[in-house]
Amino acid sequence: AISKDDYERQIAAFYDEAADCLAAFLDAADQRAPGGVLEDEVNRARLLDVLGLPATSDEATLEAALLASGDRRVHDEIGRQQRILGTALANAVNVLNPSALVLGGFLASLLVADPDGLAEAVAHAALESSWEGTRLVPAALGSARLLIGAAEIAFAPLIADPGAVVAAA
Repeated sequence: AISKDDYERQIAAFYDEAADCLAAFLDAADQRAPGGVLEDEVNRARLLDVLGLPATSDEATLEAALLASGDRRVHDEIGRQQRILGTALANAVNVLNPSALVLGGFLASLLVADPDGLAEAVAHAALESSWEGTRLVPAALGSARLLIGAAEIAFAPLIADPGAVVAAA
């Protein structure tokens, strides 16, 4: 058995190692928030800003704008965020050796905007044996994920015990 203190030390060491790996692969030219964390560098607000879209834009609008844009600044920002995200995903691939990485929200939009670019960024930073055969896929629920999740919560009692719900009605 492992003590809580040992567990917390191991988790802290893992995060320190992941941060060191990110810093080692991160080109200084890609940094927008020196000393920042992944969320400072890879974020929806930066994409909306370069596209000139309001912060209230939904995921479908963001994705459509990314795909339609011919602006070099937009493509540069997509590439910058993909290089950084690729390093972070490579850390997960190296530790977990998954068969697929499912990206949702604006990360799915980053994937759809340039699937090969993100795959190359992950492959560059991952161990070849861990990355081999891993797929990057956008979440299947897409922008409906919140609605479907809310519906599941509402129907949870019925799903858990249909007889009790019918008897109470």
